[in-house]
Amino acid sequence: MEETRYWPRLGMRVTKRTALEAAERMGGQASFFDDEMEEFVMTDNLPSDAKSEVERLFESPNTTDKFADDSHTVILESLTLHRQRKKKIMRFRKELKTFELEGKVEMLAEYVDAGKTEIEAQRMYEVELKREKDALVATKYNEWFDGEVIKIQKKYGVYKEQTVIDVDEEEE
Repeated sequence: MEETRYWPRLGMRVTKRTALEAAERMGGQASFFDDEMEEFVMTDNLPSDAKSEVERLFESPNTTDKFADDSHTVILESLTLHRQRKKKIMRFRKELKTFELEGKVEMLAEYVDAGKTEIEAQRMYEVELKREKDALVATKYNEWFDGEVIKIQKKYGVYKEQTVIDVDEEEE
């Protein structure tokens, strides 16, 4: 097993080979938003600076057992959650097996009144039903996933309450 070090620049443990590969890609100019200045700040990044940092990191003794910083740990655990997507989607679809659109009879009658045959009307209804079920499944999955990620964020102390501003489109 290769020796690893926690590299704060990446926020995770890396092997020397992985760190040097990452350092090679760190060249060029970039910008970041400085919260204190409330503006973007340009930086020049030289691959040689990052490579020197990697060399110093691996020349020093391994002083931490830290695997990743808290925000990266949240991402890693969220990816693990995402692997449950298929199972969750199938469960939510099963829950909606008997779901029907409200006003089914009226919808079918409208389609027939518009000149569709009963078979065409039924197909149109089934397309609309599938679209609605798909939207409900997506909503259920997103609510479950978001709730679980918030639990993980709170566990690692990186959760930030966000205020949602509801902007009414019809302003006076």
